[in-house]
Amino acid sequence: MSRGVHDRKVEIEAGGSVKRSLAMVLLGCDAAIAKACGLDAATHNLMLALPQSCGTPATGGNDKNSCRHRRVQVQSGFTDGGVAEAHGISPAIAFWHEGEKNMGTIAEGVKQAVENCLKVKPGDRVVIITDKETMDIGSALRASVEKTTGDIQFFVMEDFGQRPIRFPQAIADALKDTDVSIYAAQGAKGELATFRQPMLKAIDANPKLRHAHMIGITPEIMKDGMCSDYTEIQRISRLVYEKVRDAREIRVVTDKGCDFTGRFSPELRWTVSDGDIQPRHWTNLPDGEVFTSPADLNGMVVIDGCLGDFFAERYGSLEDTPIRVEVRNGRAIRETLQCKDERLHQEFEEYVFKTDENSSRVGEFAIGTNTGLTKLIYNLLQDEKFPGIHIAFGSPLPSKTGAKWDSKAHVDGVIIKPSIYVDGQTIMEKGAFRLD
Repeated sequence: MSRGVHDRKVEIEAGGSVKRSLAMVLLGCDAAIAKACGLDAATHNLMLALPQSCGTPATGGNDKNSCRHRRVQVQSGFTDGGVAEAHGISPAIAFWHEGEKNMGTIAEGVKQAVENCLKVKPGDRVVIITDKETMDIGSALRASVEKTTGDIQFFVMEDFGQRPIRFPQAIADALKDTDVSIYAAQGAKGELATFRQPMLKAIDANPKLRHAHMIGITPEIMKDGMCSDYTEIQRISRLVYEKVRDAREIRVVTDKGCDFTGRFSPELRWTVSDGDIQPRHWTNLPDGEVFTSPADLNGMVVIDGCLGDFFAERYGSLEDTPIRVEVRNGRAIRETLQCKDERLHQEFEEYVFKTDENSSRVGEFAIGTNTGLTKLIYNLLQDEKFPGIHIAFGSPLPSKTGAKWDSKAHVDGVIIKPSIYVDGQTIMEKGAFRLD
């Protein structure tokens, strides 16, 4: 969506309590257009009663047949069936202008992925891999690609058997000589080792391939992280890279007791992942991180955001049930593992300490740089890009970092509001970048 649109937030109180539900509202559209855009008549009529000015001129096109005609954000509260009225109609209104980032649309997220990140060109051969749960997004990506090139192979994972499945030879063959590939599907327990790691090895083996990895992609992510300002992400990522590329030590501290220090080696590469997908450098989308594999790491790790692989969908937020584990010489110490959620404790312990000999090693150290994100949504594909820190136990992504070891495991953990000190210099304070 256009970033220059006129956005306003209205909080409506009824009966002394507020229920918050977010709606995108089109002002200046007739009722038929509003209905076509998914806006119910009552809310549309209510918003038409709002004054049109809050001190910032509306911008953007005036085409009433598009969903770009003066959008506002509305937080509406209705309790006990009461009808809330807005600004000037009822005294129980708080009205203000706020520069909070609006959500975009799935179509805009698809366009960002296909045109800006993957840069699909006429004549490109494209492979798209999706699943039944993600079919709408997979189909939207295919439709967008078809506008530029007709050479597309489209795979649905369930066509090869019941999940979890093994990486099929048919997809491996398709990836050998293609120019662009997209994996847009949900994860299943066990498929990291049986499907995704073999797929990424096949991708790494094709030196001309540009790959977008969208594990766990959702409509919300397509409208949020995929609609971020990638010019700004690239700027922030470059600044972070300049701070860390020669770092010897980086310390991470949070108010919840997280306090660990990583040591870094010039033999282990830092990678900038900012949405500019090039051959031989596949990346997750949405994007925005700078990462490496630490040479060593020691201290207390407190993961209070969310976990990756299958854990995020199963457990969501870890704010009230954080994972606490001490790391010594780069390995998690089993006896120190703590978590109030007994089931999560058991599953995390099994994953980290029983998958293989290296699954308890810290393989990745990453700094999220997508400053367009305003909150965690407890889906790792997006949340690992949130400004802050995430580390991963298991695979160090050897093809990217140059690490000489590997693991079948790779589980990321997002850490909320860290302070980051690079060789003693502060680059983030409680979740806010300090890069000047």
